[in-house]
Amino acid sequence: MKATRIVLKVSNITINSQQIHEIDENSETKISTLEIDKIYETAEYFFIKLKSNQSVIIPKLKTANVDLLKTELESIADERHILFIEMKNWKWK
Repeated sequence: MKATRIVLKVSNITINSQQIHEIDENSETKISTLEIDKIYETAEYFFIKLKSNQSVIIPKLKTANVDLLKTELESIADERHILFIEMKNWKWK
């Protein structure tokens, strides 16, 4: 049986048209927006799925300006020809 690795951490994330910049207490990560495969929006989260099959999960409750973040993610999706999928009724099972 294949093991699944889940990493949960609190970090500060800055997103612009070129990269996702993530800083937590132990590390700093820069991910090119060219690595984004799809972006999902649910009622409570943004999921940025990467081509490596990893995801950056951003809780809306911990986001200073959800509307600004959504606008930036939609702009990235449009610019990079990435699917932006709204799933407002999605829930954790």
